Amino acid sequence: MLKKTAKQVSHQEIYEKIYSEAEVDSNYILLLLFATVMATLGAAQDSLYAIIGAMLIAPLLGPNLAFALGVSSCNFTLLIRATLKNVAGIVVCVVVAFSIGLFMHHFLPQYIQPIKMQLNFNSIIIALATGAAAVISLVSGISGTLIGIMLAGVLLIPTVLFGFSMGIGQYFVGLQSLLLLVINIVCIILSANIMFLAKGFTPSILHRKGKRLYFLVGGFFVMALIVMVIAILFILHLRSL
Repeated sequence: MLKKTAKQVSHQEIYEKIYSEAEVDSNYILLLLFATVMATLGAAQDSLYAIIGAMLIAPLLGPNLAFALGVSSCNFTLLIRATLKNVAGIVVCVVVAFSIGLFMHHFLPQYIQPIKMQLNFNSIIIALATGAAAVISLVSGISGTLIGIMLAGVLLIPTVLFGFSMGIGQYFVGLQSLLLLVINIVCIILSANIMFLAKGFTPSILHRKGKRLYFLVGGFFVMALIVMVIAILFILHLRSL
């Protein structure tokens, strides 16, 4: 009985932590703004140091874990909060990266290095592993700093490359980056959701509202599978060119 109580308290603490991290605030926007500027300039100059620095400060772990937890627990409020925060973050990244790319394309073209973007099956594996590892570190109490950096690399870089590539007119690279971003988001949330379910983060009471939300969970899994199938077909097509 004591073990069960301890488990419930642990779950409640994680819920509260994740719920607080799903709120959009000025610190989140500012950190993401700085990270986007660093990552965009790093991509333009092919500077690994700037890209790593951007990954260190990008606050992208919380909202994606919040979305996965919202799906696994059928918490509609948490889903809405996490979705708004993710959308706000993506919009900030794309707008800032696009603006920098547009400015450099017209006034500083000599400072733009060729942008390279590769889609392969490693991207899917890395994203799946990152989502699962993030939940394990959260539930076990292990520091998630390194996982957060990895997740920032998986999400921030393709977002920045999408906006920047569209700004400098490399539209095919931009569309590849957008596809990679969608694949990574789906894979991270999918593996994190499965891991949350495995750790016992499920709805405690199945009522009518909960039943409707179970359709949402099923719909997300179907959407994830469809996106992954499309991604695999697209990658096979690229490799055949």
